[in-house]
Amino acid sequence: MNMTRTTHLFWLLVLLFLSFLSGCTRQEKEPTGRKMSMKTDLLLRTTPVKNQGNSELCWIYAMLGTIECDRLQKGDSVNLSSVYMARTWLHDQLLSCYFSGGRKTVSMRGMATMTLHLLQQHGAHPYDYSSNKEGDKQGAPSWKALARKGERLADIAVGRKSGLKTFEKDVEKLLDEETGFMPRFVHLYGATYSPQEFAHSVSLPGGYVAMTSFTHHPFGESFVLEVPDNQLQDRFLNVPIDTLLQRVVSSLYHGHAVCWEGDTSEPHSKGIYDLSAEATQEERQQQFECFKTTDDHCMVIVGLAHSTDGRMFFICKNSWGTDYGYQGFCYMSYEYALLKTIAVIMHRDL
Repeated sequence: MNMTRTTHLFWLLVLLFLSFLSGCTRQEKEPTGRKMSMKTDLLLRTTPVKNQGNSELCWIYAMLGTIECDRLQKGDSVNLSSVYMARTWLHDQLLSCYFSGGRKTVSMRGMATMTLHLLQQHGAHPYDYSSNKEGDKQGAPSWKALARKGERLADIAVGRKSGLKTFEKDVEKLLDEETGFMPRFVHLYGATYSPQEFAHSVSLPGGYVAMTSFTHHPFGESFVLEVPDNQLQDRFLNVPIDTLLQRVVSSLYHGHAVCWEGDTSEPHSKGIYDLSAEATQEERQQQFECFKTTDDHCMVIVGLAHSTDGRMFFICKNSWGTDYGYQGFCYMSYEYALLKTIAVIMHRDL
């Protein structure tokens, strides 16, 4: 009996440890749970659900999914490559690692606002760039392993003092081998674009505003959000949480999806994130300060629904494949969003 209890305790600790490490990645299928009856009030058009695999790139998938949804509302169907964005981010970080003398550790985690920076700096490619390497395809790169290989290249280059050009050549070779060759131009609908021109055709600089809601900074002002994944020190406009969620609802009714960042670690049924009671501004602040609310996942809010008891739910497009939730979509109650939202990024033109 004691041995059995010890074994059960051991495996429980192992599962908790793996859950802690998973971050925005999905390790197992969601529990079956009960299905709550929902009626859709509003649903924007979206591109197909994608799968980030075992990567930590939800911040790229969600922001690109938001832009794709916005383009669909304008009658422009575009599907953007997450692999290209991840590659540019890894390349930038490896350069920083090299110039740090090999001391800087490369991380593939981030916030959705960082995707906007990458779009403006490096441009974009359609989804069919190295489409056989995307997260929902067999043979997708392991970005963590790729980052470690790049760090090793930086260590070698620093040790040999071989210079920046040699290091960049080695990095490009590694990335080409693991993610596919990166084309210099984008060919689409009979036209040829540079990656920067293509990115500007789908998302103009300054087209999105980032918002948050915490009381340790004044409302109505912007501040650098203090979460570990805010690697570029992006600033977020601070507003009361009710105002923030009202802006989300308004954005949806104006035909614009919203990129959501927040905590999805709370216990939940299959594809339904819900809390039984409405939280206050003070409670969400306390949970944030005590690290009970963390920035662990990004999704795209694409619609509104209500349950049989009349409660509002946001419809979210996830990046864990179509076998998750409701063919890749999930429901998040207003109460859950009120407590567990870290930030949102929405179209500035409302």
